[in-house]
Amino acid sequence: KLSIMDKSTTIFRLLNGLRYFGAGVKVKRSIYKFPNTYWTITRVILSKDQNHGKVYGILTWNGRHQSKESKIGASLKPDWLIVDIPNYKTFLNKTSLEI
Repeated sequence: KLSIMDKSTTIFRLLNGLRYFGAGVKVKRSIYKFPNTYWTITRVILSKDQNHGKVYGILTWNGRHQSKESKIGASLKPDWLIVDIPNYKTFLNKTSLEI
């Protein structure tokens, strides 16, 4: 039986139903040929039907992290895969902003 991490689909279908709308999840397109190339999801803005919207993240390309959040393109292409899901028990402590 295949898990969600083995199926390729649109990024919205992958993230729909995950905790925090997928924040912290690492995803990649199946066409990425370089090792260690993926997006780390930072925020998702879903449409009412939850099949469209905007997804933002930090790109890691060939092991190098970008410093700024960017809008993720090609989000409706059906070739997205989950690379890693964070441990949400410690996730909030790592990502919460100090005010």
